[in-house]
Amino acid sequence: MNNPNLQAQTGPDALEPAKSKVDLFSGEHTTTLIVAALFIIVFIGLILYVTTKVEYDNIVLNGLFSLLSLLGGFFAGSQINKIKN
Repeated sequence: MNNPNLQAQTGPDALEPAKSKVDLFSGEHTTTLIVAALFIIVFIGLILYVTTKVEYDNIVLNGLFSLLSLLGGFFAGSQINKIKN
């Protein structure tokens, strides 16, 4: 079994996807970083909208709150999948 003529195989495993440069930088937290950045951008947009507008459009407020909820739910769902695996 321990044949000195056989070389160990190198390279990505067939069961694992190839890692991108972003994955090499952030490891397993790439999705978390992207969702956090989007959440902060949307939250800052919501704060700016509320502080600068005198009269609010309900559709814009509902859209921003829905987007924040969507990002929070996506983050929570992705964490649950990591725990199960």
